[in-house]
Amino acid sequence: MFNLSSLPELTPEDLLTYQEAIKEELQKIIPAQKFTLFFPAAKPDYLSKQDIFIEKNKIHLAINYSQKFLGVITLHNYTKRRVRGLKTALPTILQLILQHISIYKKFFFNEQLHIYTSNYIDFFLQETIRDILLGLNPKENNFSSNYFSVSLLAINPLLKEYPLKTQKFLLQEIIGLVQTNFSPWPLALLSGQKLCLLLTNLNSSKGSSLLTHLWSKLHQHNFSHPVLKNKLKLNFGVSLVTFPKDFDSQELLLNNTEIIPLFKEKLDLALEKSLQFKEPFSFDKILKLGGRIKEVNCEEITIDIGKESKVQDGYIFTVLNKDKINPKEKGKIIIKEVGQKQSKAKVIVNLEPIYKIKKGDRLKLTSQSDSKFYLDYKNTILEEARKILESYGQVKLALFQVKSEKISHKDSLDLLEEEIQKITSPLFITSNETQIIAALYQESNKELKEKLLKLEQEFYKQHQITFYVGVGHLPLPPFHLSDLYRNAEKALIHSRYYEERPHLAFFDSISLTISGDRMFSLGNYFDALSEYQKALYLDAKNILALNSLGISYAKTGNLPRAKETFLEVLKIEPGNELARYNLGRILEQLGQEKEAELVFLQCKTPLYRGFSLLRLGKKAEKQKDFKKARDYYLQAKELLPNYSQPHTLLASLYLKKEEMEKAKEELHQALLKNSLDALALNLLATIYLKNKENLSLAESLAQKSISLKPEIPEFWKTLREILAAQHKEKELAFLVN
Repeated sequence: MFNLSSLPELTPEDLLTYQEAIKEELQKIIPAQKFTLFFPAAKPDYLSKQDIFIEKNKIHLAINYSQKFLGVITLHNYTKRRVRGLKTALPTILQLILQHISIYKKFFFNEQLHIYTSNYIDFFLQETIRDILLGLNPKENNFSSNYFSVSLLAINPLLKEYPLKTQKFLLQEIIGLVQTNFSPWPLALLSGQKLCLLLTNLNSSKGSSLLTHLWSKLHQHNFSHPVLKNKLKLNFGVSLVTFPKDFDSQELLLNNTEIIPLFKEKLDLALEKSLQFKEPFSFDKILKLGGRIKEVNCEEITIDIGKESKVQDGYIFTVLNKDKINPKEKGKIIIKEVGQKQSKAKVIVNLEPIYKIKKGDRLKLTSQSDSKFYLDYKNTILEEARKILESYGQVKLALFQVKSEKISHKDSLDLLEEEIQKITSPLFITSNETQIIAALYQESNKELKEKLLKLEQEFYKQHQITFYVGVGHLPLPPFHLSDLYRNAEKALIHSRYYEERPHLAFFDSISLTISGDRMFSLGNYFDALSEYQKALYLDAKNILALNSLGISYAKTGNLPRAKETFLEVLKIEPGNELARYNLGRILEQLGQEKEAELVFLQCKTPLYRGFSLLRLGKKAEKQKDFKKARDYYLQAKELLPNYSQPHTLLASLYLKKEEMEKAKEELHQALLKNSLDALALNLLATIYLKNKENLSLAESLAQKSISLKPEIPEFWKTLREILAAQHKEKELAFLVN
C-alpha cells in the first residue's frame, strides 16, 4: 500500500497528460457528450464557495489537489437522471480519481531525482514503436502517425568508487547538467545509475551530433567533491540506439513489446563499447569500428562481437593497432563462425612480421559486395544448381529453417536433414553455420509441394517440431541462376507470414511484395521500387504491389509515375479508396489543385473522406476562405470522431481569427483524443503565451511539442518566446546557441 502522504503533487501538465483517464472514470459515474479541461489563473467566482456548479446543460468541477487549485472540468450535455445525489459525491469521486493519477505518476516519475522512471521508458517505447511500425508499412495510410524514429541516448556514469552520499550528489549534478543542456527531451532513470534521454524524429546526423555533444558536455564539466571541493575525474559510457535504423528486417517483424528488451540490449552493448574504447558509441558503430581481437591461436582468431552486433559469415575486417590518432593496418580477417557474443575468424592478409596481430587490436569493417553467407557455401549451391538446370531444364532451391526449440537447435537440424533426404530425395543437400538447410530439386512446383507437405506433416507428427521452408525458382526472365538463392530467401521470409502450419511458400509475386515492403520499411525506396516492379512482372494484377509501387514513386520524387500508377490501380479496382486518396495527394503536389479536389470529393468511406476534407480545408484556409475551411473541418470532425486532427486544424483557424476560447476548447478535445498531437500542444502553448497566463504550463507544453517533432522550427520559436516572457535568460541563451 502507498502512504498517501508520500504521493507526488499534481500539476496542470499532469492533468493534460492523464485527461483521457479522468474523462473515462467520470463517464462511468455521469455520462456526458463532451468533456473539457481549463486552467484559469484563479478559481472562477461560481466555484468560490463550492467545488461543483450545475447548470442546465453543464456541470463545472473545480480541480483541487493537496490544497491547490489546478483547473476546471466541464461536462457538457450530461445525463440528467444520473445527477441526483451526486452534487456532494462528484467532488469526492474526483479526488479519488486524482489520487489514482498521483499513484500512477509515482509509478512513472521519480520525485527524488525529478526524472522519469524505467517504467515510463517502457511505456514511451511501446507507444512510439507501435506508431512507427504502422507508419513503416506502405499498405497502411496511418494518418495519425506522430513518429518516424525513436532513440535512446544513454549515459552510464562510473560512480561506484565513491561513498554512497557522494554518488547521490554526483548523480544529481549529472542530471542537472543534462537537463540544462538537453531541454526539452525527457530524461529517465534506465537502471541503477544509468540515465537516458528519450528522443523522437531525429535523423542520423542530428543523432550523431547530440551523441557527440553529450559526450563533450560530460567530459568538459568540472565535477568536484561535495565537501572537500577537490576536482573529480569521472568516466562515462555514452551510447545511442535508434529504431528502426539499428534494427534489421527480421527484428522489424517483432511486435512493439518484443522489441523493447532488444532495444535495451543494444543500448547496453553500445554502452559497454563506449566504456571500453573511451569514446561515444552509436549502435551501428559497434559493427563498423567496435570489435577487438579477443584471442589469437595461430591462424584462428576470436573476436569480441557476434550476432548481437550484426556480424555475419563472410564479413571481412581490417585489423588495426590500438593507436587512436594514427592507427596502422596489421592485416585482414574473414568471419567463418558467428556466435551470439563472439565470432571465429581466419587471417586472409597478414602483414607480419612488420605488424603482428595481437589480443586487443581493433577491428574495422571492410566494404564488401556479398558477405551475407560464407561465399564458398553459396557458390557451391549455385554450381550444383547450374548442373541440375543443364541436365533437367529446371531447378528448385528449398531453404529450411527450424522454428521449434524443444530440443537443441543442432539436434533438430540433424533430424530434419535426415527426414528431408528420406522423404523428398533432393539431388543435393547441405547446411551451414547460419542454421539453414539448403536442398536442390528438379521436380515441378506441384510435385515438390506434395513432397514438402508430406515431410512437414510426418516430421511434426513424429517430433512436434515446426519448420519454415521457402522454395526459390527461376519463373521467367529477368531472373537468372544467380537470383536463385535470393529468390529462395524471399520465399523463406514469405513462409514466416503464415500463422498456421504448414509454413511453406513458393517464390511468387507476393514474396516480392513482402520483400519490397521490408525494403520500404528500412527506407530503401529505390530497392523497394525494383521489387514491386518484379512482383508486377509475375502478376500484373497484384493490387498490393501496384499501390506500394505508386507510394514508392512518390517517396523517390517521381510524381508523374506515381500518378500513372494510382490511376492504373483505380482502373483495375475502381473502389480502392487508398489509391484514390493517394492520387489526390499526388495531384496536389503536381499543382493540379482542381483535379485533386474532384478526386478527394470522390472518396466515400469515412476515413478517406474525412482526411480528404481536411486537405481541402487546408487549401481553403491558405486561400483565406476561412468560412469554407471551417465547414470542411467541421464535416471532417463528424467523419473522424477518434482523430485529433480536425480539432487541431479548427483550433488553428480560430487562433488566426483571435477566437481564443473556441481554439482552446478544440485543442483540449484534440489532446483528449491524442495526447501526443505535437501541433495541438504547440498551439495550446501559444494561447497561454498570448494570454500571458500560466507560462510554466505553456513552457511545458512547448517542450513536449518539440520532444515529439524537433524538426519543426516554429515549435522552437514558440519556446524561445515563452522563455523570454519569463525572463529565463540562461535557458534562452542555451536554446539560441
